[in-house]
Amino acid sequence: MQEMLMAAGRQLFARCGVLLTLLVLSVGCAGGTTGPQPSGAPAGGTSSATTPSATAGATAQAKITVGHAFITVETLPIWIALDQGIYRKYGLDVTPASFQTSAQLAPAMSTGEVQIGLTTGAGVTEFNLAGGDQVIVAGYSDTMRYFLYARDPAIQQLEDLRGKRVGITRRGGAIDHAAHIFTERAGLVYGRDVPIIELGTAQNQVGAITAGAVDAVVVAVPTNLQVEREGARLITDTKQLGVPYVPNAIAVQRSYLQANRDVVRRFLQAHIEAVETIKRDRELAKRVLAANLKTDDEEILTRSIQLFVDDLQAVPYPSEQGLRTVLEFAQDEARRQGHPPARSLQPADYVDDSLVRELDQTGFLRQVRG
Repeated sequence: MQEMLMAAGRQLFARCGVLLTLLVLSVGCAGGTTGPQPSGAPAGGTSSATTPSATAGATAQAKITVGHAFITVETLPIWIALDQGIYRKYGLDVTPASFQTSAQLAPAMSTGEVQIGLTTGAGVTEFNLAGGDQVIVAGYSDTMRYFLYARDPAIQQLEDLRGKRVGITRRGGAIDHAAHIFTERAGLVYGRDVPIIELGTAQNQVGAITAGAVDAVVVAVPTNLQVEREGARLITDTKQLGVPYVPNAIAVQRSYLQANRDVVRRFLQAHIEAVETIKRDRELAKRVLAANLKTDDEEILTRSIQLFVDDLQAVPYPSEQGLRTVLEFAQDEARRQGHPPARSLQPADYVDDSLVRELDQTGFLRQVRG
């Protein structure tokens, strides 16, 4: 069984390697869709927290590529840190790289093309179960937040999904996990009682429900606001159901963390300061989000940022309870496919919270919050 999983991992690398190289190179050369590079101005609206002594007076900035598996409000801390020069404050020269899914990002981290990833808990566990070795060092949300919307007036509650076509992005991802939860909470069988349609992208989800190609969709922010405008109604969301999860996490290769612990620490400091900036300066956050999402829609910007802030943890410890949900899903999925995972399913094996604990205990979090 171990051989089957390792073979799956090798196949994943073979399929993704060339594409990922082209993606990262194109983003590095053209700037991708990750928005403007740092302006060089002092960090406006940020706290006066002192740059750590390890970076004070440093003449060279550590060059890293930071990949993100979202182009949504979840990526906002990266965009804010670039816009406000926060990475430079902590001695980092950051190049952002955009990936469509966490399944694409994980192999790029493994090959060293990307040093730090903003990803999902599912992205890390799926890759590790196929033979990878990545670890979550921080998580800034610990509850699943995905929305079920329907246009079919016959769908008023979860139980009404029987026989209805539900559109997701792809099987195996976080949105797919939510679709499983919705069907199971209704006492229905995913795929049998509720046909599941893979649509690939969030924009395809909007088009499919608008055209009537599906009866309902499971979506993330801000796609929920887009489908709402197309006449779809909110049935429920996973946060209302109280589902512990790891929708947003910062992950690295375990070997990279061991060799570059100080770089990862400084990245976490910059990320935390960027999050605090978003919480304090909503106008700045809206401006940066608008530039990167290429929209001036006030409602989408305001509501997206509010949902993001509402879901933040007080301290960004990776949620082991949330990872347990992710791993239980991975185990169930593997059993359905006939090859239970041979690797550990203990959440602690996918987490290293020592840097967050250090920043918490030394007072950095209090300092950056002012």
